[in-house]
Amino acid sequence: MSEHILIYGANGYTGTLVARRAVERGLRPVLAGRNADAVGEVAKRLDLPHLAVNLDDVAGLEAALDGRVAVIHCAGPFSKTSRPMANACLRTGVHYIDITGEIAVFEELHARDEEARAAGVMLLPGAGFDVVPSDCLAVHLKRRLPEATHLALAFRGLGGISRGTALTALESLETTGAIRRDGVIVTSPLGELRRQVDFGYGPVDVVAIPWGDISTAYYSTGIPNIVVYAYLGRVGALLAGQGPLLAPALGASALRRLLRWVIRRGPAGPGDAERARGRSLLWGEVTDAAGRIAISRLSTPEAYTLTAATAVLIAEKVLAGQAPSGFQTPALAYGPDLILEITGVERTDLELQDAPSSPAAAPTAAAPAEPAPVVAAPVEPEDDELVAAEEALARLEDRIGAFTAYTIASDFLELQEIYRGSFERVKDDDWNRRIERRAEPWTMRQVLAHTLTMTEVYNQVILSGLEGRRANIPGLTSREDIASFNEKAIAASAERPVTELISAFLEALGAAARIAAPLGAESLGRLVAVPFFSSTPTVAELFGCALANAGIVRGAHLAASRSRPIWIFFSPGMMRRQLTRFFHLLGLAYWPERGGDLYATIAINVEGQGGGSWNVRIGPEGGKGKIGRARTTDVTFTFASADLLCRLLTGQTKPWRHILMGRVQISGNLGLARRVPTLFALP
Repeated sequence: MSEHILIYGANGYTGTLVARRAVERGLRPVLAGRNADAVGEVAKRLDLPHLAVNLDDVAGLEAALDGRVAVIHCAGPFSKTSRPMANACLRTGVHYIDITGEIAVFEELHARDEEARAAGVMLLPGAGFDVVPSDCLAVHLKRRLPEATHLALAFRGLGGISRGTALTALESLETTGAIRRDGVIVTSPLGELRRQVDFGYGPVDVVAIPWGDISTAYYSTGIPNIVVYAYLGRVGALLAGQGPLLAPALGASALRRLLRWVIRRGPAGPGDAERARGRSLLWGEVTDAAGRIAISRLSTPEAYTLTAATAVLIAEKVLAGQAPSGFQTPALAYGPDLILEITGVERTDLELQDAPSSPAAAPTAAAPAEPAPVVAAPVEPEDDELVAAEEALARLEDRIGAFTAYTIASDFLELQEIYRGSFERVKDDDWNRRIERRAEPWTMRQVLAHTLTMTEVYNQVILSGLEGRRANIPGLTSREDIASFNEKAIAASAERPVTELISAFLEALGAAARIAAPLGAESLGRLVAVPFFSSTPTVAELFGCALANAGIVRGAHLAASRSRPIWIFFSPGMMRRQLTRFFHLLGLAYWPERGGDLYATIAINVEGQGGGSWNVRIGPEGGKGKIGRARTTDVTFTFASADLLCRLLTGQTKPWRHILMGRVQISGNLGLARRVPTLFALP
């Protein structure tokens, strides 16, 4: 019976995940696509039947669908592929399921509702992350507030995108957005509508985007006014407001060819480990004419993992005879609780509210941004042009900085998800494994207890500073207390189960994100006296210290294996921010008593992705870490990669080997270079 399912586009990144999920569920679908060799390779790995057929081969496509119950259509861009597949399904009586997120495709298929009903065929597009979770959330909110007139949805993905998704987005790239107003889809300048939403970790800024729910949520709920928002980060939000300025460049065929080339050179999509640690967060709000408000949230597995799970779940329901004819949305066909059938999905309802007393949370138009120069791209890009583009992006990220509320909160959440996935792979015996550091012969469990304690200490110090109080940390009144404080903290946690320590640590990271998210520049720049630092850090720097301690200083000691330290999961941008924070931490951790009258500038250069240049200036008054090159330096360290630097910092490898191989280079005052490790004391 399961061979009655055809997966078309099974050789693509998402199609392969759908096929793998189907096999995991005990199904044996037939795999199909236009590239016989590529489809055959996937089919061989999964031991499944397969065939090759082009979508423009009408007779061949009908033959491929003959005897099938349903097709899961995974080959985009759906603006080009949906119509021929839907035509074939209507002619052969086969139910149509796809994973599109394109508004135009939803609208076109909805227009064929009567035709599908007459043929006894279900047309159900959007069976993946677009739009199963958001559609179910919308209908659930409508169930909570039946007279709702306005719907706002928002999502945040904690993971990467596939090559196919990126190419589809490029093909449909527009400089205008879309919303639904009084039941009609209307254009809206991209980046104009913005607001703050709380995914459960504090308010963040989101931007309205033309998402599939602009179409589907109207048919699922009947709510006439719909806006969909996404968390894009600072860079994405900045670019989203530049639609008119970017239009000439986005329309340039040369730039599109460059972008296609860059995308195709990239990885097919997130790897299994990245997907395993990823999460997707969704938020929804409905209001009615009386001003009442209902808000609900969803937390789901990573988007591609969820897409495979929901597409196969819907196909299983079709095989069981649950396939209402005509155009359907996921929640219209199977109800708002469909998403809860997927393992790992959590739904949270906030209490119903009366109308807000302040309009502060309402969407607002973004202030005009300074025009950005448009650089024409060559038709045939070379590697050095890619390097230049990466360097330009690095400069933009550096300008945005490692110490804004947005990047701080975002990186705490990302670090939380990375650790959540890593801890799941740690074996019970590993928690008693000694960490090979001569100065700190702790077990992995003891490192976890210490890292938890320090994360909570940083949170406590920050909250006290924001309230204008001096933090009171028993047993830690000066930097000389660091060693005894660490030992006492570890001893105090000796009887706590590891699972409890893990939960508390993940919660401490989430708490830091919630504290950071709403802070403005004034609060982040507030100075806070800390007993274990030689100079006075800002609130932002203290957040950075917590991130650097958990993500780099302890990033190898708390990893599931030595070969997979936490930092290997960082994006290049996050790695660069983390190194910036680490060198600020290093400056604060300088001991003037050890340096005496020493004045020096230590320069650090890191090559490759996530690298950059930093310098740490030290003197009798304390230390200060900064991003960028210094005009004059006393000693310069150059590392071949960010990973190598982090492994050296955490004692995972010996420096002399890499010096001999030229992967570590030291120039300037070599006597000072030998002293550097003794001049700093990290808490």
